Amino acid sequence: MERRPTMTGLSAALLMACMLLPLDAHGSGWAIGMGGGYADKFHYRTYTSVFGNKSEEVRINATGFPLLSVLSNAGGRVGMTAQAAFLPYGDRFTRTDQVPVSVGVRYRVTPEPRYDASPYIEVSPALVWSNWRGSDYYEGGGESVKPGLVAGLGVQGKAIGKIGVDFGARYFLSADAKVISRTGSPRPTQTLEGLKQLGFIFGVYYRL
Repeated sequence: MERRPTMTGLSAALLMACMLLPLDAHGSGWAIGMGGGYADKFHYRTYTSVFGNKSEEVRINATGFPLLSVLSNAGGRVGMTAQAAFLPYGDRFTRTDQVPVSVGVRYRVTPEPRYDASPYIEVSPALVWSNWRGSDYYEGGGESVKPGLVAGLGVQGKAIGKIGVDFGARYFLSADAKVISRTGSPRPTQTLEGLKQLGFIFGVYYRL
């Protein structure tokens, strides 16, 4: 029972560590970006039978999502990336909103100049806020903040002047939100699942 707050605290500590790195480690090449993406179906609940020998997965259709980002690149291969996305799944009857916020490291294959075209990979610890609601939940849903991870690969490159483009793939991962149990039911247990989503993104950024 003590692991969950510990995991959340560790993820928060990793986020703060990335944010508090000396500015000299990132250089002065900052950029802000905005864009959007499309994520695959969300496996958002698992029912388990009273004997625990049968389970049923429930999924919600794929969704589009907005994405905000901050990039920092000193002209070398390694820079900082911070991102926030909003993944709205479901409809007005059964819905879950997922908001992963991450800060991590982006490694560019091509070192210089700062924001010219280059493939990249990135890994970012995250905190994921979830809001569950729907008439068919045992407890009507709820909210949670869980540790997670955002990993990605893509290509960033200069477009016109200080404007650049960024496109690629992201994988969003987070811990399960909640396990709900009830006795005397054919399906007494259900798990409100965390993110295990693959998304494709496209955005533009502006060099400050």
